Amino acid sequence: MRVVIIMFVLMTSMSSVSVEAGIISTSAKQTAKYLFKKFGGESLDTITRQTARAAAKYGDDCLPLLRQVGPDGFRILERAGNRTPDILRLYRTQGDKALWIIRDPGKTNLFLRHGDDAARAMFKHPGMADNIIRAYGTRGANAMNAISRQNAQRLSRLSADGTLSRMGRTDEILGVIGKYSDKAMAFIWRHKGALCVAAVLGTFLNNPEVYINGVKDLIVEGGKEIIAEPLIGNTNWTLII
Repeated sequence: MRVVIIMFVLMTSMSSVSVEAGIISTSAKQTAKYLFKKFGGESLDTITRQTARAAAKYGDDCLPLLRQVGPDGFRILERAGNRTPDILRLYRTQGDKALWIIRDPGKTNLFLRHGDDAARAMFKHPGMADNIIRAYGTRGANAMNAISRQNAQRLSRLSADGTLSRMGRTDEILGVIGKYSDKAMAFIWRHKGALCVAAVLGTFLNNPEVYINGVKDLIVEGGKEIIAEPLIGNTNWTLII
């Protein structure tokens, strides 16, 4: 009876291995061997099983990422859960540059929450975009994508010191920056004090283009900054002449 049980266990085990070996692709087998040779750690059998499970779950698209990051790739894929296809797409389109985001759980979360706009902003302004996106979401990402590094630094400072919060209507301000890019950010930076006044900010946001393009400007009257048309726009030069 004992012999029969042992034979049954052996046959079941061999059948399981055979099935697993049968479903793993050649690319997955080669990837497993590469991972074992380059990174070591687990046994070849363990790495082969992990690679087979990943390939069965996510397709062979996951193999290039695994070959690049090693066994850590298994944890990265699992951590992304049902958003793993987005991670693989980012790596497929951006290549090794994407590893800077993929390997960092915080950056990965920002990308998964706010999409490609967030990824582009983090690529464009490393070290600054993360905080803006974390605070203001996709609006913040779009604003960062629209401006140069100098103005990204300015936006980061306005956010960090609380000026942006004091202005209020932050989504609208970021929308203006996203639409008019560096010219808008430069104007907001120059007049950051005045734009903390609700009435001034409201007038600006009502028609920002005329102020950004210099049709109207901020002038000082009675020791206070107010929005007004430039002198050249208000003066009847024909009468003066």
